[in-house]
Amino acid sequence: MSGAVAHLGIDLALVSSDDLLLIASIVAGFFGGALLSGLILRDTLFRMKRRYAAMLLVEGGILTATMLLALRGVDFAVPLAAMACGLQNAMASSYRGLTLRTTHVTGVVTDLGALLGNRLRGRQVKGWKFGLLLSILIAFFGGGLAGALLLSQLQMWALGFAAALCFMLGLVALTIAPKYELPVA
Repeated sequence: MSGAVAHLGIDLALVSSDDLLLIASIVAGFFGGALLSGLILRDTLFRMKRRYAAMLLVEGGILTATMLLALRGVDFAVPLAAMACGLQNAMASSYRGLTLRTTHVTGVVTDLGALLGNRLRGRQVKGWKFGLLLSILIAFFGGGLAGALLLSQLQMWALGFAAALCFMLGLVALTIAPKYELPVA
């Protein structure tokens, strides 16, 4: 979103409307996905609950709709894809007090560098934090690589793999999540 919001500012400063609507729709889509996550999950702390499973199923549905629209060349596919990203990013914003971002890595790389710097200075660093952040970075890189390879071979049908993964993980989460949840005040 940093680049999209900066791009909006540049377009406004240059009074350029070439892609203003597209960029604004990407920001709005991402925001809408995060908003939807907040409405359904009711908090940003990762806990395996049935609502979390439902969010994975919703994300799979959004990605499927994105793929179908993109295959038809419908422009609305772009902000819908951004909505899936915003939803994903907000689904697990924190874990054990650690801020998590799953759709961008600026904060992940920053946190890894700061943790390593602290460790090199002899300060105590929790290994699980470093391991979790490193696994997110590696997964992000691997996902980007796999996505690019699939896209080059299958075009927009590649989104079907991401959608299927969300559906499968949602169904698995549904089976392991507690059947009854305490109401959230």
